[in-house]
Amino acid sequence: MTAPSKTGHDFYLEAVRLRNSIVAGQSVGSPIMNWAAVCRACAKANNAYRAEFDSRAKNTGYTRFELNQLDNLDRVWWTAKAQVETLSRKI
Repeated sequence: MTAPSKTGHDFYLEAVRLRNSIVAGQSVGSPIMNWAAVCRACAKANNAYRAEFDSRAKNTGYTRFELNQLDNLDRVWWTAKAQVETLSRKI
């Protein structure tokens, strides 16, 4: 029996959990590496969401729910990208 594959929402929740641990000061490691992990989780969520949504939305377009999910993901992702860029300038 194979393990169930992660959905876009699972990766999104992982990204949010990582972001929340950074903000709360509970993360271990360098800040830039932690924010990069958030970016990676967001990229995986984006790919998974697009695969899930595109299979249904070829002729009808995205639903409001799907657009909201992508918008929420973008909010987390853009914040993480900005943090990585800002922290990398300090190095």
